[in-house]
Amino acid sequence: MTLGALRAARMLLGTFGSRLFANGRSPIRKSTHTACQVTFDWYEASSTVQRILILVHGVTLLGKSDERLQHFARALAASGLRVAAIDLPGLKTCNFVTEDSEAIATLTVELASKYQAPVGLVGFSFGAGLALTAACRAEVHGSLDQVLCFGAYHSLSAIWEHCLELYRQEPQTYSEWNDFIYMMLVMALSAKERLNLNQTEQRTIVSTLEAYCKEPSLASKRGAYEQLRHLPIVAAFSETMDHERNCQLSPAGKLAALTARVNLLHDNRDRVIPPQESLRIFEELRAGGRARLLVTPLLSHIYLGSLRGVLDIPTLLSMLGETIG
Repeated sequence: MTLGALRAARMLLGTFGSRLFANGRSPIRKSTHTACQVTFDWYEASSTVQRILILVHGVTLLGKSDERLQHFARALAASGLRVAAIDLPGLKTCNFVTEDSEAIATLTVELASKYQAPVGLVGFSFGAGLALTAACRAEVHGSLDQVLCFGAYHSLSAIWEHCLELYRQEPQTYSEWNDFIYMMLVMALSAKERLNLNQTEQRTIVSTLEAYCKEPSLASKRGAYEQLRHLPIVAAFSETMDHERNCQLSPAGKLAALTARVNLLHDNRDRVIPPQESLRIFEELRAGGRARLLVTPLLSHIYLGSLRGVLDIPTLLSMLGETIG
């Protein structure tokens, strides 16, 4: 096992034992900074290696303050890395804007220049697709050497068409209802102006989304669904679709310009962003030999959630270790 894989194993133990890194005895220093109008939280231990990772959150109203992202950042820092958790105003409000991709690229170049070493990007879900898109920008070449993606998309337009189709189907299982309500809330918040939401409806959407991953009970989520089901969400969201903007925010067709190594991890049962999206990314990168792909039941969307794929653990550690260094 390589040193990077061993460090990855230690980092995962730190993530699972996140309470150890969340108390007052933690050796991790955390501070908030703004560079080139990009806001990020900086995590650093008392002794660090010369390796920097930028974490890119997904669609979460908490942005860089998402508790799961903070635990992951602390575990990485405890393993000896410098970590920057970027805040993306668009994704925090369920909107996809080119400014978010530009912010990722800007911070990548800024940190690589400051520390005189290439940095790595780690993206989650929709943030992983944005991270890959930013990695393809010409200005980051030479500043970036690794990209690790948990559940990335290849084409944003294809994902929205997929999600709209899912929304038209009647959910049956707990998992289907969970994904169905989540996408309803995201689409409703993204299209709030067209829906002309009242204050009660807006509060319901925001409060449910903020607690979504912390609240395993389906009852409260179904309560939000019942309050909002009368709204023409699909029609309103469809009106917000901008194919040209979606192309700008998608890695599809741009990956030939990518010079960094890419590790792709994907839940084999992900319904929101299906694993075929990572497969398409991998196929586009395969010719250059710059990518590895692991589709596994170890993941639950973008987080470790099952041991059914225990045989995939060595590959997972190898891929994480390559990114961590």
